[in-house]
Amino acid sequence: MGHDFIDYADRFVRLSDWDIWTLRHFFLHVAEEVSPSDLGSDEATVLLLLSFLENWKWLGPGVITGTNLSDFVDDQPDRANVLLSLFKQTADYLRAESHVGRNVEFGEVIPLEYLEEHVNSPDAYYTVEQPTCRFIQVVESLQKLVREP
Repeated sequence: MGHDFIDYADRFVRLSDWDIWTLRHFFLHVAEEVSPSDLGSDEATVLLLLSFLENWKWLGPGVITGTNLSDFVDDQPDRANVLLSLFKQTADYLRAESHVGRNVEFGEVIPLEYLEEHVNSPDAYYTVEQPTCRFIQVVESLQKLVREP
């Protein structure tokens, strides 16, 4: 696996490309399950958010495209707040805190069975469970990235 970046304005977070791809799954899952009001938004903005996330593409080791958060925010502070809400909801989901549409609780690890079903692909895949805290820490880094001026 390689590494790539999630960018926002003139800042970035460098991550394993496979971690970015896994986060994409969680972001999409949460955005699809919560209501627009849970994200502090309207349905049209949530549809734009879903389209933005769906357009992230993993092209191969070290190459994920579409992850520049500024492309979604588009100089609209309301959209930055939507991202912050999405990140909070995703961290809550990973922590097994109250979440709409919860059908799994992870605890300290994300089970391999879950990753095999929802994240793995024929070309890249997990072979062991993954620590939940690692993904929560990355989501918190993304919150900081968007919050800082």
